Amino acid sequence: MKIAVFYEHLMEAARQSQKDLDEILDIARGCGVQGVDFPLQGLDESPQDAKARLDRAGLSVLSLHKDCDFVHVPDWGQARELVDLAAQWGVGPVLVVPGFVEENADAQQWKQAEETIVKALVPLCGYAAAKGVNVTLEDYDGVKAPFGTMEQLLGFTRQVPGLGISFDTGNFLFWAQDELAAFELLKDKIVHIHCKDRALQPSNGACQVSVDNTKLYPSPVGGGVIHMREILTRLSRMGYTGALTIEHFGAQDQLALLRQSAGWLREALDSLEKN
Repeated sequence: MKIAVFYEHLMEAARQSQKDLDEILDIARGCGVQGVDFPLQGLDESPQDAKARLDRAGLSVLSLHKDCDFVHVPDWGQARELVDLAAQWGVGPVLVVPGFVEENADAQQWKQAEETIVKALVPLCGYAAAKGVNVTLEDYDGVKAPFGTMEQLLGFTRQVPGLGISFDTGNFLFWAQDELAAFELLKDKIVHIHCKDRALQPSNGACQVSVDNTKLYPSPVGGGVIHMREILTRLSRMGYTGALTIEHFGAQDQLALLRQSAGWLREALDSLEKN
């Protein structure tokens, strides 16, 4: 398994610390980070220039992600660039965030949103498979996402041939669901991991309120309430060799959490290898 981090966190760390981005990349590499989860939105330079920057730092692109709006525009071509770039760079998994329902949507609108997402994902996954790329959805932590719970994700995988799961360890808690139960339900479809832990007390970052009104805060991996070590153990048993992408959006000090998260993951992986 390879330790990765969201590229957005590295850009944010540079802004927060007033350090050069190249220096942040070197720090990440020194912490044991081997690659990044790469966005197609919000970059300060072209994707190709950012990729060259990562290459110089010795960091690989291990996944790509993009926000689309299949709910309102069920055109899979919105994600063509994502798949094409992944194929060009030799990246296996990509994450599509396929759009959201409107505020106060009724049951029919939720059902229609699911149908339009499926309508776009079926040809997208076929296109991606021909290029050796695996399209995924994640358990998104937002009340307007029709792809957040374990049951919703399972439903999409049953309707869309070839669709995989980017398993976010911390987002099932947002939906008041158990992450280990979700892991067992979805494990056959997991192709990528977002390592997100959660704190229940104010810590390094903004509060997010779950569907059962639990206050959730950013946490370094291994420092919160998510069963991170057990998830890593189960991944090891099933032979997972992909990326473990550190995630803590909303953190006030991205560099501090990166160092803590990478250090914990290195220790946990070393322990798994010894056992």
